Amino acid sequence: MFLVLVIQLILIRTVHISPWKGGGFGMFSTINTPVSHIIKVYDYSPAGEKREIIIPDKLKPQEAKIRYIAIGYYINHFKQAIQKEKWILKDNKIINSEILDAKSIADTSICKRVSLNKISIELWQYKFNAGDKNFYSSFIAQY
Repeated sequence: MFLVLVIQLILIRTVHISPWKGGGFGMFSTINTPVSHIIKVYDYSPAGEKREIIIPDKLKPQEAKIRYIAIGYYINHFKQAIQKEKWILKDNKIINSEILDAKSIADTSICKRVSLNKISIELWQYKFNAGDKNFYSSFIAQY
């Protein structure tokens, strides 16, 4: 049983697995569940400008895997899937071209096609502050 506890603690610290998973030693004392994890995806332009990537629904299952357990395989697979898509820059956000209609894409004053340069995935988590009884988001890791 001690070995299970040690493995669980290592997984919590290294791959940000929820205490609910694995041995489940924190299952009744935490809000740290995959639902409380937030994935933010950005691309850095060649000039170093940080631009948010809006993830389309078809990539949500891969995003969810990272919320459950953030390991290199899932992160790299997600980045590769993002890289394969066609993207458009609109209002300083990068949007999948399948989301926009043809008229919006054709209007180059509204949006323009963009290729991704350096993808960054940030993992955030909702936490609860017992002192002021509020939830807030806290940065966990960047990949």
